[in-house]
Amino acid sequence: MAPTTRRNGHHCRVCNNEASTQDAHNADIAALKRAQDELRNVSQSVEQLLNMIGTGNEQQLESLFATTRSGASQEQILAVVRQYTQGMEAQSK
Repeated sequence: MAPTTRRNGHHCRVCNNEASTQDAHNADIAALKRAQDELRNVSQSVEQLLNMIGTGNEQQLESLFATTRSGASQEQILAVVRQYTQGMEAQSK
C-alpha cells in the first residue's frame, strides 16, 4: 500500500505526487541558496585577493607568493589573504 500523504492522510497518488513535487522544489531552493552563499564567498575571496595584490607591500606579497608556491591548499592561501584584510581593517579603525 502506498504511504499516506502529509496533507490529508489518504493514499491518493495525486496528493503524493504534489508532496513529492513540493519536496523537490524545497530541495532545489535549498541547493540554490547554498550555491548563492558559495558564490558570495568566492566573490569576497577574489575581491580580498585582488585588494591584497593591489595594495600589499613587498613583504606581504612575498608571504602570499611563498604560501601559494609551497603547494598550500586554497584555504591556507585564503587564510593569508584574510589575515592581510583583517590587518588593513584594524589599521583603518
